[in-house]
Amino acid sequence: MEFLAKLGFYGMFGISGLICLFNLANSAYTATAAYGKTSESIILGIAGLLIALGMYFTYHQTVHAEKYILGCGLLGLTWLVVIIELFVGFFFFNGPIHWQ
Repeated sequence: MEFLAKLGFYGMFGISGLICLFNLANSAYTATAAYGKTSESIILGIAGLLIALGMYFTYHQTVHAEKYILGCGLLGLTWLVVIIELFVGFFFFNGPIHWQ
């Protein structure tokens, strides 16, 4: 059981790292693109920083104490917070939606 918990934690940790890199890179790309909105760049940057912060705290809470199931829960909570932040940010602070 411990092996599966460890495998799940490191799998989720790797996916979190990829999500963090995607959000930060997309934030930088949107900021430099001529057609990108500044609000989109800020929202994606905040999402990337939230994932990075969640990964930092999860790593320090999990690896030293070897509580990998707790780490999976904390990473899942981090994902939920980031999804809510992206949803609220894009639908309420990004301006009206235009279907073009």
